[in-house]
Amino acid sequence: IIVPANHDTTEKTLLSYPGAPNSTIQACTDCNTEQTRIYAEQSLNNALDNIYNHPNVAPFVSKLLIQQLVMSDPSPAYVERIATIFNQNKTNPSQLKEVVKAILLDVEARGNIKTAPRYGKLREPVLMATTLARHYPATNFFLNGQSDGRLRFHTAPTGQKPSYSPT
Repeated sequence: IIVPANHDTTEKTLLSYPGAPNSTIQACTDCNTEQTRIYAEQSLNNALDNIYNHPNVAPFVSKLLIQQLVMSDPSPAYVERIATIFNQNKTNPSQLKEVVKAILLDVEARGNIKTAPRYGKLREPVLMATTLARHYPATNFFLNGQSDGRLRFHTAPTGQKPSYSPT
């Protein structure tokens, strides 16, 4: 929700790169409340367009999606193929659908590479411990009346402790 009273109406400098759709947002002069709301919406849209069209966004988003859906360490060629699909569908309302489809149907996700030592997706330590506890039913010794199932003793050396978030 845009709150006109909280919006900065001065000139803003955005990312500057070759082909940037806009690198500055002009200041709003003589803005009343309604004009400030419209200016704020336009400023937000311009800033988002500036970020979205940056050349690093497609590879960055593609790599993150591949890491979440298929493997922890995708090859640069895999990321480049998906980034190409991302860029080809920038104006397509079903862009995410096309990108996910390309990720899951790519040769690296479905081919013989699955036998390679680097293939696969590593689980976070807490998720791995809870999966093991589910598959090999945790005993009272394992749970010992602790709300976190004493998982913190098993995952603490990896840097993760359930229910002990620093924030």
